[in-house]
Amino acid sequence: MAVGLGVLGIFLPLLPTTPFLLLAAFCFARSSPRFYHWLNSNRYLNSYIENYRNGRGVPRRIKIQSLGFLWVVLFLSSFWIQSFLYWGLLLAVGIGVTIHIAMLKTDRRPPPIFTLIELLVSISIIALLAAMLMPTLSSARERGRSTACIGNLRQLGQGNVLYSGTNDSYFVPYAENSNSMDADGYIWLGYQRSVGMSASGPEISTDLTDNKLLGSYLDNTGNVMVCPSVRHRLPSLQNAPYSGGYGYNALWLGRYIQNDTYFAIKSSGIKNPSQIVMFGDNARATMGPFSFDPPQLSPFMYCLDKPENIGGAYTVGTNHARHREHSNTAWADGHVSSERVILINSDPVSKKYFIGHLGTSANDPYRVN
Repeated sequence: MAVGLGVLGIFLPLLPTTPFLLLAAFCFARSSPRFYHWLNSNRYLNSYIENYRNGRGVPRRIKIQSLGFLWVVLFLSSFWIQSFLYWGLLLAVGIGVTIHIAMLKTDRRPPPIFTLIELLVSISIIALLAAMLMPTLSSARERGRSTACIGNLRQLGQGNVLYSGTNDSYFVPYAENSNSMDADGYIWLGYQRSVGMSASGPEISTDLTDNKLLGSYLDNTGNVMVCPSVRHRLPSLQNAPYSGGYGYNALWLGRYIQNDTYFAIKSSGIKNPSQIVMFGDNARATMGPFSFDPPQLSPFMYCLDKPENIGGAYTVGTNHARHREHSNTAWADGHVSSERVILINSDPVSKKYFIGHLGTSANDPYRVN
């Protein structure tokens, strides 16, 4: 049994090889001279016993090769997950193993055949264990992004409540002086400009750091406008395509103008502000005949029913459940929660990314009163 554990220890870094082989040699010396002779003459196993008896240690070439292999594997593994926590774990493993190998006594003799294999397999197992941690680390990283997103939305929601308190009870308008979503000028999250046309319509660039409307009520204005889970999609905070990932329930709360028809409601007149969506994770998967994969970020949230004097309804929604199938949502009283998207749009992209409306017609979270 001790021999078997010693052989396993050659391939498993958690099992010590030499102590088990020494135990086997001790037992064989007192019980079976034939097995004792076999163990001492075995070309693969005897080297461990001899190295211990003579205190020779590990050949220098094996140390250099092993450390080189270790750091190459760890360097390549660092590309699998872009996370400081994951990088820190790999660095700790690398430093620990490096110190351990460096402290081993150096043997200048040619190495036995299994010495290099043992070290390489052990390091490979370390890399495999690190890979097994990837899903857990990825999940933890997404939870961290969701937490940061909730903090952003809390600032947006509470900032808009403060805005209404100093602007005759009106929430921030969707756009300052325009009845068009795509016109140049200030909108609630910054300054937008048309930069051209594509097959699917106008191309918009938004400067999230230049916020004349809501910016004075926020800290670190530009970054607050960006959901951490979509940050990698933004060229810069001064040149964001459409938005930073958040949308505004603009038809109901944003003093919206459509086709020269104006709708506005005061925050003081809302009966149930804790049940009315204000901001949230937002993106659109379709626009007319066009489909977007990944979804196109949008600062304008499609509601279930439009105000009566504007009329109509949106048959698709834009609430995006990007955080583990949940959409972070700021409500009209300033509190934030993580919600499931109830009505997923019927198109394939929406089903893939969980995009739709938060509620139902019987329980409409967008409609005021």
